[in-house]
Amino acid sequence: MREMVRDKGYNIVFTGRVSDQELARLLRESWVNLHFSVTEGWGYSVIEACASGTPTVAFRVPGLVDVIQDGYNGYLVNNISEFPDRILDIIGNLDRFSRASREFAERFTLDETARKWSQMLRGDGVPE
Repeated sequence: MREMVRDKGYNIVFTGRVSDQELARLLRESWVNLHFSVTEGWGYSVIEACASGTPTVAFRVPGLVDVIQDGYNGYLVNNISEFPDRILDIIGNLDRFSRASREFAERFTLDETARKWSQMLRGDGVPE
């Protein structure tokens, strides 16, 4: 990705590892979260981004297909060449994607998680 944007004049920063406080600040200030893993099992970072109102573009891989609703709180892509168009679409509709991202993240509150665990442990089936 660095090679794709090198010398293009884009305002893109590749931060590497940052503190939790810095991560929270970066997510609040970002327009879009780019998730490049092709082997991710679960997208905690996507949920964190959603909670900050930041939609995500990521590869269509197991786990991420459960946390990104394509076209709602971000986009799922099949190859790297799809990233630019999806990023631009999010930026062009930022209010809608940001609102949807926050709404999606609200499904993951501690109370809701406890309710679902309780339901499952009681033998009421797998919660939806």
